[in-house]
Amino acid sequence: MPTVNSVLGPLSRREEEEVTAALARMKNGKSPGPDNLPSEVCKIAEGAGTPWLSSFFNKIVAERKLPNS
Repeated sequence: MPTVNSVLGPLSRREEEEVTAALARMKNGKSPGPDNLPSEVCKIAEGAGTPWLSSFFNKIVAERKLPNS
């Protein structure tokens, strides 16, 4: 089980390779999160959109908030 310090510590940047691997692990027809977007929507970004998606995730982590829209 992770320690409190490891959970509350700074998060590392999401690299494009990590995002690509995560997209590949997503199962079709499933919703990966509370937004209820099907995984197929996320997978649209796979390939050419992966740099943007990686940057987007890193911005959320850096700003510690989700965008409003």
